Amino acid sequence: MQYICSATGSPLPTIEWSKDGQPLSVNTTVHQTIKETIGELVIDSFMPQDQGRYKCFFRNYENGTAETTIQVSLMSCGDPGKPLNGYRTGNKFWAGNMVFYTCDPGYYLVGPSNRLCLENGAWSNSMPSCLRLCPEMVSLENGYIVGDFLANNSLTFNCNPGYWLSGNRQLLCDPNTGSWKGWNGTITIENPQCKNIDECSTGANTCNVNAQCTDTIGSYTCRCNQEFQGNGRTCSIKGHYQDSQGWTLIARFSNNDANNWMGDDASWWYNLKTPQGDITNPGVNQDMISVAFWFLKGNNIKITRSDDPHHTALLQTTSNCFSTQTFRSMISSYGTFTHGTEWASNRCLGSCHVSYGGQYQSTNGFSQSQCGSNIQSSNYIGFWCDWSGGDGAVMMIGGGGSGCKRADHGIAITEAGNAAFADNSQGECDFGNNVPSDCTSSYSLNLWIK
Repeated sequence: MQYICSATGSPLPTIEWSKDGQPLSVNTTVHQTIKETIGELVIDSFMPQDQGRYKCFFRNYENGTAETTIQVSLMSCGDPGKPLNGYRTGNKFWAGNMVFYTCDPGYYLVGPSNRLCLENGAWSNSMPSCLRLCPEMVSLENGYIVGDFLANNSLTFNCNPGYWLSGNRQLLCDPNTGSWKGWNGTITIENPQCKNIDECSTGANTCNVNAQCTDTIGSYTCRCNQEFQGNGRTCSIKGHYQDSQGWTLIARFSNNDANNWMGDDASWWYNLKTPQGDITNPGVNQDMISVAFWFLKGNNIKITRSDDPHHTALLQTTSNCFSTQTFRSMISSYGTFTHGTEWASNRCLGSCHVSYGGQYQSTNGFSQSQCGSNIQSSNYIGFWCDWSGGDGAVMMIGGGGSGCKRADHGIAITEAGNAAFADNSQGECDFGNNVPSDCTSSYSLNLWIK
């Protein structure tokens, strides 16, 4: 505080200071010029005890006296209060004084930690709050937490890719208890956890059907099966032939050589584990079986002619008929029919819906593709079929029964009275329309899987 007063006269007047009627000698100075006496009162740090009525009194013993008075008070901001569940440090509320705030244990200060009494009699900032503080959650292994630990606030738990969450995804800090609660209202004692997802057992992987999936922490690996090559996401059979549409050649049926597919032991269907014939040239008119026959999984098959360089499908199954199986696993799933064991009686053990194309109407084995009778209707390929103890086919194409030239049309056909691989010299063909009269040897049929 600074207070200046002055007076003129001749002779120059003297000056006396007082506070509340009592002489004041400290913090005052007097300065005189030729014409004027100047008094100055300076209080650098004005304190509450410095409040009062200050008088500046001039005296000239020849001309009388003069005085001026000022009332000086210190501005007060009043009690700023304290937050609920907290306390204040500092009990002086004059301008320039500061108070400090702290919360009780288990509470968190939200807002300023101090306030200053300003010269205008107002407190700086605003009153802080003390909010209930829930226990801190440990960091989430293999994941992360979003949110804070204050009352009415929530935490959201998130897992890194390759992990799934065990426990509540979101928790709420209860303002009344200071405990974490799941959104269903139950008190949570332990942290949620991020656990490894087994992508292999759940099927949530991109491994090829001909690859082995191995679960790892947070991920998985794919490795092509034996006899396959690739990165595990894509696998191709070693030493195979594949057309431009991704079909893999797995077998060929020819009447131009020995009846390998019709041997009494049925080894080409069930047991053979080494490739036979030319597996890379679909134009060869000789029997063939590739390792793909028992190793390569697929959903559908198609049949083409060896004399068609474009490999146009004469027949193609639809609707994922094989359900990701190898051809051998599918065909052997109906039973083991070796050494004369009858495979069916007046029926087919299984069938798949097909669509026809290319030269199918003029191809040997397809004569009943548009016929339907009691064993099977058109637009189907049947597996392990027999007509009334008279003849049969491992793969009957089109209709079968009394109205469709019985059952010996398609692939691996026999005239044996009871459909079996032991024909007892009654006749058999790798493919044809009728045994033994209509089994061409001028071309062969290729079997593909995809």
